[in-house]
Amino acid sequence: MKMLVFQSEDRKRRTLRMFMSKTRRACSEAGCKYEDASGTYLDVCPYWRKVFIADHLLTKHENDAGVKWVVWIDSDGWLHDSCALARVLQRHSADASMLVSPDPPIWSSPFCAAAFAVRNDDSGRALVREWKALYRPTTWHVDVRTNKWKTDGAWAGDNYEQGSFCRHLLHRRQVAIVPWYVFCETDWERPHKKAAVIHLGGHLKDNFDVWLDPRRRARFESTFMSADNKSPSIAEKGCLRKKILE
Repeated sequence: MKMLVFQSEDRKRRTLRMFMSKTRRACSEAGCKYEDASGTYLDVCPYWRKVFIADHLLTKHENDAGVKWVVWIDSDGWLHDSCALARVLQRHSADASMLVSPDPPIWSSPFCAAAFAVRNDDSGRALVREWKALYRPTTWHVDVRTNKWKTDGAWAGDNYEQGSFCRHLLHRRQVAIVPWYVFCETDWERPHKKAAVIHLGGHLKDNFDVWLDPRRRARFESTFMSADNKSPSIAEKGCLRKKILE
């Protein structure tokens, strides 16, 4: 499948960089393009940067026959199965310009912005441009005490990329909704057989950090990263817990 997977992360959190390294390696092995867009659009609220980057990449690769789909994965997730991703994109190649999934059962949103795929065609590019136009920069500010972006709006509501998409775009006929476990599987040890992306959102990534003590963390990282600590190595499918404890 001719696709480009992109991510972005500007926090200095080692676990997130590990996850991104896993995705980079998975893309390399699958023969698809990967782009780390960290450090771009820093004047945009972090929740919305993915939309701006998606718009940029779709425009940049508008005439690129090697990029039929542009796929976003949050930094607290990774590409688990490139074949599963290719299959779901192929299945919807004739009926959708954007693939999304709802939240996993522990949450309730009909759309989870942690992972989505946009077809690199006129309809897909138009959808992303509409989404981008919903961003209202005046509703966000940087707290001078914490240096974090803040808004007075409800969590995942209209001020957020997720809530605005739910309200204005999710109903469009060009948008196909796939099962939550395709893009937002939370069980990294025993994922669904059709899971393409593992996503450890919210407290799940915090639980992940707690679960890995220093000794186990070192062994876990060795399944993600090569000896030079730059290029990730293969993380075999199946139960990572078993591999770490062996």
